[in-house]
Amino acid sequence: MKKEQLHALKDMILAKRESLEQSMTRERDSNDGDTNDSYERHAFHMADAGTDTMNREQQYFFAAREGVSMKALDDALERIEAGDYGMCEWCGEDIPFERLEAVPDAKLCVPCASQNERRR
Repeated sequence: MKKEQLHALKDMILAKRESLEQSMTRERDSNDGDTNDSYERHAFHMADAGTDTMNREQQYFFAAREGVSMKALDDALERIEAGDYGMCEWCGEDIPFERLEAVPDAKLCVPCASQNERRR
């Protein structure tokens, strides 16, 4: 991979990471006022309690997914610094630039990623 391509991908990863970090901060800030107790915010009703529970579960799901995405981006940055970025972890072949443009945190080339999906 050319140096210019590597720098472009690193910039892309850093931009995605910053965007994700801002999203996580906004979500955290918007939830700071929540008491997480439907009894305090609403008159007691089973539907209100169910809605509150569903909303909390959804927030936890999104937070977990964002955390996984952040970890994947951080891992990609570490691979760039270590000089391992752009190499498939399974077969050791170079991952095409076009794939890395589409999925900058990719660890596997397309054939190995397809094989991995079939195993699941």
